[in-house]
Amino acid sequence: MYKSIAALVALMSLTGCTTLSAEPVPSKATITSVKVIDHDPGGNVATRIKEIEGLIKNGTKVEIRGNCWSSCTLYTKLIETDQFCVYPSASLHFHAPWIRDQKTGENLGLAAPAYQAWFLMQYPNHIHMIIASTGGLTKEWLHLSGPMLKHVAPYCGEKQHD
Repeated sequence: MYKSIAALVALMSLTGCTTLSAEPVPSKATITSVKVIDHDPGGNVATRIKEIEGLIKNGTKVEIRGNCWSSCTLYTKLIETDQFCVYPSASLHFHAPWIRDQKTGENLGLAAPAYQAWFLMQYPNHIHMIIASTGGLTKEWLHLSGPMLKHVAPYCGEKQHD
């Protein structure tokens, strides 16, 4: 699996390809504050989406410095507004969304296909390519870290390209 991701990342960097479509990129945000994440275990997708909408409106940049699990990876949506970056020490850990019993927290299985499709649309297009190259999101973890991560998201402190 890592070989296919590495090959796709290499192809993307050689061709300059970062998206699957010609959709307009949202306007860049004026950064007013920074949220640092050293470890985020994930959580409820709807709650995370609302948080991200607030971060966009408020101009908050998210810096991932450590492990970013599950719904935390949705912060990558902020790449589109230059409000997201990673440190070389960061790791992004993806999986397909699943449904949990609200009372017990028990895992009831993967979410319905329509919800999974909507969920994938929350990621930037170039992340769709990486996920697709691995066969899509499943219950198994997809881990992105190290030098490979630099091709997924900008490193914090490096000048962004226009």
